[in-house]
Amino acid sequence: MSRRRNAACRSTTTGNRPLINVTETYIQRLFEADEVAGAGLTRDTIRRELGANPATVAQNVARLLESNLVDTGPRRPVVLTLLGQAQAIPVVRKHRLVECFLVEIVGLEWPLAHQEARRWQHVISDEVERRVVALLSAADTSPYGNPVPGLAALFGRRSEAVPPMERHVSLAEILHRGRTTTRIRTLSERLQDNQPFLVHAWEIGAIPGREVEVSPGPASVRIRTDAGCVDIGRADAVHLLVDEVDGRPYQASFARRTSEPAR
Repeated sequence: MSRRRNAACRSTTTGNRPLINVTETYIQRLFEADEVAGAGLTRDTIRRELGANPATVAQNVARLLESNLVDTGPRRPVVLTLLGQAQAIPVVRKHRLVECFLVEIVGLEWPLAHQEARRWQHVISDEVERRVVALLSAADTSPYGNPVPGLAALFGRRSEAVPPMERHVSLAEILHRGRTTTRIRTLSERLQDNQPFLVHAWEIGAIPGREVEVSPGPASVRIRTDAGCVDIGRADAVHLLVDEVDGRPYQASFARRTSEPAR
């Protein structure tokens, strides 16, 4: 996939993609929401993100509640229980390991790996996962900067407890500064569903481990590198996690296993 230097700024919106296996889909989404914001999802948010109707969401949430995978109430968001988190970890791990495999071993372009991994994750076995790990130069971080959970449990080294969700600063939290420089750390799973954004971010080198200039506007945020810029909506800014630039280098696993981004 070519990267166009000095590309015009693009406006992008988060799209939805159909997923399979309802239980895995729901607990994966809830796990990812907890990673980003330390909170669950409302039924309305689930409906929008998965493109489901309210009755279907209500029915599926009721099934998860009955299985003790989630906790919720009439006016409370849907959150994972400890059992739900434990069951979500292998699902998330498979997805992110497949992303690593597709980018590093198969050579699939970075913007395409996320959606392709959605298809693969439901069918690979633990044994295949272990072989994938053996092939990778680094298996602890996805190409989008997300940590890969549950690796110790995959190899049976210990009984792994559900890890605490590590909290990072979102782009939305630094917009009050106006124009500033920051370093991209992680693109959340929801932002990875935004295929146009991934393509344009890749073209200008706005990927994990890279410094970018951000400029907030009334309804969007402009992300700029030497190669060009891309605009995202303010609502999406919460899904892009960053490191504050303070003179210390940030080493992203992805940077060691991909071709040099545009400069």
